Amino acid sequence: MDRPEVDAQRIAVYGHSFGAAVAVYAAGVEPRFAACVSSGGWGDGVKKFRKQHESPEAWAKFQAMLDEGRRRAARGESMMVPRYDIVPIRPELRHNLAQGSILEFPFDVVESMLAFRANDVVGRVAPRPLLLIHPANDTVTPTEQSIDLFLHAGQPTDLHLVAGTDHFIFNEGNRLVVDLVRDWLAQHFPAR
Repeated sequence: MDRPEVDAQRIAVYGHSFGAAVAVYAAGVEPRFAACVSSGGWGDGVKKFRKQHESPEAWAKFQAMLDEGRRRAARGESMMVPRYDIVPIRPELRHNLAQGSILEFPFDVVESMLAFRANDVVGRVAPRPLLLIHPANDTVTPTEQSIDLFLHAGQPTDLHLVAGTDHFIFNEGNRLVVDLVRDWLAQHFPAR
């Protein structure tokens, strides 16, 4: 590490939603991360999508999009997919996305998310600490995804399900969550 103010032994990785799934995966395969914090993350793309598109109609629409994307890919064509067709987010929560967020993705992003399985490597994070935070009733990423990550993880792993908040857990001014992360980091990485 070239920066003297950074202790390479105390670098943690953090992510939210898909970023949380990637953070868990990164910590599972990269032993140099000292810890991992996952907020509203997930560990199994197939299970996540099945729950996100739960009604028979929604699942049929999602499957039709997959079929069309795969047909086009087989012909060497690309296909863009609207963000909310991939991951449904209720209209009243969409203001939580950053200004200028990408609203269409290439179909191969959908395929990569479908195949993504942080559950397969989360156990390798241990013995480094892992914090899993998830809304108790998440309308975007099913809460059971963090519970599954916890069940696949080694120790020390903490799982906190937070009531009274939805997917964008930090955008809601939730002091409980901010304090939880701050206190967890202080416990595992006390100030010197």
